[in-house]
Amino acid sequence: MMWRVVMTCAVIAGCDDPPKNRGTGANVDGSVACGTSAWNGYGADAQRTGATDACLGTQIRTAWRYVPTPPTGKALNVVYHATADETGAYLQWAAELDNTKVYIGQTNADRVTQSGQRMWTAQVGHESNMGHWATLAFDSLILNDDQIAYVDLATGQPTHMTDTDYAGETVFDGTRLIAVNEAKFAGPGLFIGAYDQQLSQLWRANDFNPCYLGAADRMDGLAVDGGMVFYVADYVGADSDTQDALLAAGLQSGLYAFDLATGAKKWFQPLAPGSKISAGANQIYLVESDTLVARGQKDGERVWMVPAIGAGAQAPVLALGLTIIGTSSGVSAFDQGSGKLVWSAPAEGVAVSKFSFTFQGSCSSPNGLFDVSVPLGGVGLSGSDGGATQAFYIAQPTTTMAAALGSRTLVVTASDSLQLLNLADGSRSYRATIDMEQGRVRDPIVVGSRIYVVDTAMPPAENGGLLAIDTN
Repeated sequence: MMWRVVMTCAVIAGCDDPPKNRGTGANVDGSVACGTSAWNGYGADAQRTGATDACLGTQIRTAWRYVPTPPTGKALNVVYHATADETGAYLQWAAELDNTKVYIGQTNADRVTQSGQRMWTAQVGHESNMGHWATLAFDSLILNDDQIAYVDLATGQPTHMTDTDYAGETVFDGTRLIAVNEAKFAGPGLFIGAYDQQLSQLWRANDFNPCYLGAADRMDGLAVDGGMVFYVADYVGADSDTQDALLAAGLQSGLYAFDLATGAKKWFQPLAPGSKISAGANQIYLVESDTLVARGQKDGERVWMVPAIGAGAQAPVLALGLTIIGTSSGVSAFDQGSGKLVWSAPAEGVAVSKFSFTFQGSCSSPNGLFDVSVPLGGVGLSGSDGGATQAFYIAQPTTTMAAALGSRTLVVTASDSLQLLNLADGSRSYRATIDMEQGRVRDPIVVGSRIYVVDTAMPPAENGGLLAIDTN
């Protein structure tokens, strides 16, 4: 393929290799040494920083575009997002179930080599892949959509699985998996819990088991730091009685802190969450009602807060002392210690939407249903045909920013282009559409010198693919 653009080294800070502290791998000037750390799941790491030690270069080209192959006779309903390491990427997607689009589809994941070749396809769950990010842990790809499943990275075979009807966010701290079950389907109730390498549950908290389709958590944001699990929840019941039962069980919307080893609750702060969370520098960062807030990890009290009108639901990116969010007007970076605005850059469509549950019915109605927007607002429904509902599943971005600390670069997937911003001042060094893209690019991740994004091809086309973008 043709190289897309050539830039001078001056426009991307960090092109020159700064002097290194060989004992720690860090640079003596406080920057981060270039590396090939994995993008392990949502937000890249346990703290949800949205950053790795990737080092993006000065030339950009699309290496390949990969589209999953659904089972014979079935359609590809939706392509979600990918995790990756230095060997390649792991792409999650949903296949049509029983030749109908009434259900979102079975949970599938492909391991894709660095050259864009499929190594294996894993199939787990049954019919409801709701698009939560997979997590790399225990030498496995861990999925939590319709069931929690550990998929062996070498073979693609599931090694440990729960029953069906689990769904929610997961995070790995290097020793244990933390998982949320965000809604009551036909399986267990709502909870947050920890699991070991054999998928044995180590602890469990925030239990609530209502009627079928009776309650949900519309945020289920997780971050781990300093021996603590931080969990932001936005609880909603299908009716007033269920909402009262949630409160009686001690489950309010807000920010929770649990001991990582035991699950003991350390503190709780009631709030109206507007985003997922990230953690670092002894603080927790999130959006609350159009306000960016930093809270102390010790007690959850506010450290600073600044207006953030139109802020999106992506966990704030933490990079080189900055807290970075997407808003309706673009990208804004704030000092992590003080909350002072450091820079802002215009960009369209970088504020991602919240997850949405809309209940139809109640616990007193046995056939109560709810509509789910997945992920974070991403299902489009289209009419009916002979009485059978037909659904076109159009995944929306769950993230639009990823930081490459080695080159001090922020990758932004705006609605009209891929952009590279300088983390020092927000200046733009690259803006263009990408060769081979079939629709809006989204959910960027960075490993080494490569960017991965997923695009959204509009139905009834192929419904998206994974693009590998090389830099040097």
